[in-house]
Amino acid sequence: TSTRKQQAQSAAALHRIVQRVAVAEASRQSALATYPSRNDALAVRDRLTGAIDIQLEAVDPVNGNPVTDEVFQTLSDLYAAVAEDMRVRGAKLPSVRTVTTTATLPALVVAYNVYGDAGREAELVSRNHIRHPGFVPGGQELEVLNG
Repeated sequence: TSTRKQQAQSAAALHRIVQRVAVAEASRQSALATYPSRNDALAVRDRLTGAIDIQLEAVDPVNGNPVTDEVFQTLSDLYAAVAEDMRVRGAKLPSVRTVTTTATLPALVVAYNVYGDAGREAELVSRNHIRHPGFVPGGQELEVLNG
């Protein structure tokens, strides 16, 4: 019926608005967030710019028209701001590299061998989702921060 058609169009339009607000809020939060590594910042950048791209390519669910020029310009500006923010802040962060231990060792020992600082054991355990810090499996690649 025409009423059901209008309900579906209204629901689709509301869904699109909620998506745009969510993308804008996620972008705002990313500007406030701190990232442990360049790789983490760039991964967030890629997810956000991908979500913005989807919104740029979206069509109006009611009439099938592309986004208006104003919405397109606003989303384009947001895309550029997110990309630039993550590029600038990411350049100041350490990058991630991988190391492989030859034997199963405690995380304290691995942290000391990698960083020269056993106090970074918790960072090593967290980044690599190690179940028990007393047993870092040998022969597996571990993500560590440069610096």
